[in-house]
Amino acid sequence: MSHAPVQLPYEQPDPMRPAPLLRELQARSPIHAIRTAVGDPGWQVTGYEEVRALLDDDRLGRAHREPDKASRTGESAMFGGPLGDFDTEQADHRRMRSLLQPHFSPKRMRALRARVETLTAGLLDELAAGGPPADLHAALALPLPIAVICELLGVPFEDRA
Repeated sequence: MSHAPVQLPYEQPDPMRPAPLLRELQARSPIHAIRTAVGDPGWQVTGYEEVRALLDDDRLGRAHREPDKASRTGESAMFGGPLGDFDTEQADHRRMRSLLQPHFSPKRMRALRARVETLTAGLLDELAAGGPPADLHAALALPLPIAVICELLGVPFEDRA
């Protein structure tokens, strides 16, 4: 049975639960034609095995041979469409990974645990001090990973903003 492409974003009545339409699509099959939030055609892959296979596929990346013809997920220049140079993407990725990998080693992650706990406690204290209502995304989910990455890379506190 053929279905018309689903329009993103999904209606999500409860932000703490997956969108009902997403669960329906997952039950139906692992791959679906969609329309992005800006109306471009695309595919959404909801099956675990299919997503793993795509993540392991070297043919896929963030660049596009013809970026002006690529579907966009949004208006953002940074996150809405293809990034980088199609012809050098894999080499660029390998170079960046080799530069960053030492900062993300298991030993380095274990050593950073106490600092991450301190950063988390500080952000939660600020959240509690602000009183209700609270925006967990803005107060914790967004600033915590940024703070941790800054710690990992040694970005001075005054330069983090």
